[in-house]
Amino acid sequence: MLKFAPIVLLALLLFHGCSVLGLEPSYEERTSYVVNQFPNNDSTTDTLLTCISYNIQCGFPANMSPWTASDIGATKQHIQALAQHIRSLNPDIVCLQEVARNRSNMEIKNLLEELAKELNMNYAFGAHGYNDATGVTPVPGEWGNAILSRFTIESMENVEVERIDVWQRRSILSVIVKNGTKRMAVSSLHFIPTENSATQSARYFSNSSSPFNQIPHIIGGDFNMGEVKELEQIGLTDATATSIPGGSIDKVFCSTTSFTVVKAGEHTKGFGDPTDTLSDHRAVFAVLLLTK
Repeated sequence: MLKFAPIVLLALLLFHGCSVLGLEPSYEERTSYVVNQFPNNDSTTDTLLTCISYNIQCGFPANMSPWTASDIGATKQHIQALAQHIRSLNPDIVCLQEVARNRSNMEIKNLLEELAKELNMNYAFGAHGYNDATGVTPVPGEWGNAILSRFTIESMENVEVERIDVWQRRSILSVIVKNGTKRMAVSSLHFIPTENSATQSARYFSNSSSPFNQIPHIIGGDFNMGEVKELEQIGLTDATATSIPGGSIDKVFCSTTSFTVVKAGEHTKGFGDPTDTLSDHRAVFAVLLLTK
């Protein structure tokens, strides 16, 4: 578990030192860190929470591909457009998937930092592993999950739960945030579309010894599947289950005993609106009432 960014900053310096020396990076490494740029010392617990889950396709619009080396994404203009779209819901928590970092075809290498600055939110990042456009070698980039929070992030962990090989790995990023006198867990995930995904994640979330699973829990993710019964069976509610016509593989789950779902749905202004082209996914949201 990581609590302080300086530990990770040292690791980053060591990594960049290897790059300068021309050494091949260890593709088993993963970057994880937390930054509280806006500490929240408010002692009042907010009970009505707006949560978003959004797969941002590495900062590339829908008509471009992160896997094509000649396509350039994560531009300043695009990050500002993503921020404007997210900001329009005034969220307390944002779970992001396909968050790229330091990829060769990114204009702005620290996409998450720039997005967090635009939104005035604290943030955590947890990589699955190295990732870049097709044919790029050595691979400089990474991708993973991120969490943006209006609340102070007290701790985090980034746990690998799925692995096919070094290039096909998925982790769950979990943090604990301080909401007034309450502490809440928030997780962001991105399933590999295999039958094992839901089982592995349910095993992680049902670990009774984990501090992340002993308090009210919100989970946002790209599940790459319809129903996720494995999570429902361990006491989690799919807040977006009945609110999106035709369903969605992007979902927000919450602890059944801690939250009541007030409202949920896709965050879009309608077919053809520019917000529908910011990613190959639409953002989904849930307004949750903290009851326990």
